[in-house]
Amino acid sequence: MVRSDQGYYKLKQLCFWLFLLLLYSNSAANVPTPKAPHNQVSTIPSHEAKVGGASQSDGGLLMPSESPVAAQAPRASESEMRQQALHAVQRIRVCDGRECGLWVSTDLTMQTLRGPRLHPEDVVQGSKAFRRLSPDFFLWLEGRFAAFRRKASLTGQLAEDAKAFAQHFQRIDRAAHEVFTPEDFEEAQMRLARFPMESPNKAGAGPASTSTFSFAADNSFRIHRNVTHHALAEVDFVRDEALALGWTEPELYGTRGRFTFPCGPGYGLVCFIHPEQRLGAVSEQSIQLRCRGGHSLHFYRKEVNHG
Repeated sequence: MVRSDQGYYKLKQLCFWLFLLLLYSNSAANVPTPKAPHNQVSTIPSHEAKVGGASQSDGGLLMPSESPVAAQAPRASESEMRQQALHAVQRIRVCDGRECGLWVSTDLTMQTLRGPRLHPEDVVQGSKAFRRLSPDFFLWLEGRFAAFRRKASLTGQLAEDAKAFAQHFQRIDRAAHEVFTPEDFEEAQMRLARFPMESPNKAGAGPASTSTFSFAADNSFRIHRNVTHHALAEVDFVRDEALALGWTEPELYGTRGRFTFPCGPGYGLVCFIHPEQRLGAVSEQSIQLRCRGGHSLHFYRKEVNHG
């Protein structure tokens, strides 16, 4: 009996301690865990790779006052937009004449495109914008690079990036001066003095801007054909040469016809130029339209014997 009572007593003690242990574990589970203050732990954002103190996506030479997204600027006047389009045509003609096939981004990455005449002035590779190296764009890059060097020398930072940038710019400098002449740079400087160039990172990829230009060879022609500033600039570029060969302004600039385009008289060369086309050789009988794919079309004068 004694042994039996002792065993019962021990079993009772064991159950008691198990009950306390279970009670303690439940109460501990219900106690809320203290949270760290929000300002105690912060997530460090990942940064874009930078060259020369500016992110690649923004373009390495963008200044602090510049944004990769174009600011809302007041619309230029019709004459200004026509002149700007003519400057773009002049830049492309200089590049074509010097056979320059080099495109450069604002972080000074260079690439050569085959068949440069088949590509537009601004192209996008991946997420990076490139512009064809013209005397105008080189002077634009030179101004941005000079500003970058001044900033780097004042802050005393980014020494290694500045050296790498300088090496890239020296290669672009050599390439530009091997291809273009001093006269090319002088003409580019005059164009930039009138209309500063916009960053290729801000250049819009939308449709070509439509002009309000209207020219009627006959007041009875009522049907109007809209034309782009690009088309006007192309005709402006060859105007003097064409007039010297006997072309008339209605043949070049007519935008009003008697019937729906392209039927009937009144529609000049400017109505037939697409945004991706450029004008080429000019003769007494026809003017060449060079297309993006490498082939050509011709616009013929209606009152000239083409035999």
